[in-house]
Amino acid sequence: MTTLSHRNDPQTSYEAAALMERTGTTQTHKEKVLECVKAHPGLIVLEVAEFIGFSQTETARRVSDLIGSGELRYGTPKRVGRKSYGRIYFVPPPPEQGLLL
Repeated sequence: MTTLSHRNDPQTSYEAAALMERTGTTQTHKEKVLECVKAHPGLIVLEVAEFIGFSQTETARRVSDLIGSGELRYGTPKRVGRKSYGRIYFVPPPPEQGLLL
């Protein structure tokens, strides 16, 4: 399980994190992010957030969870605006299957 709150967060942050886990919201959000990236490979966090209607922060957290679990990985950098660079997220290909003889 991923930690949804941090060491210095107020108690209410821990309570909100527990509620998200208990109600399945975290898992649902991860599934929506994953579906979006599968349908639109090459997006950055901000673009994914706009597609699915989540905040950029919530989207970044779920992307981080999915990268940690190996369901997404970082891609090549993408120019955003004049100064910023965002990372592109791709769904990794499934592992190759051995040949059956």
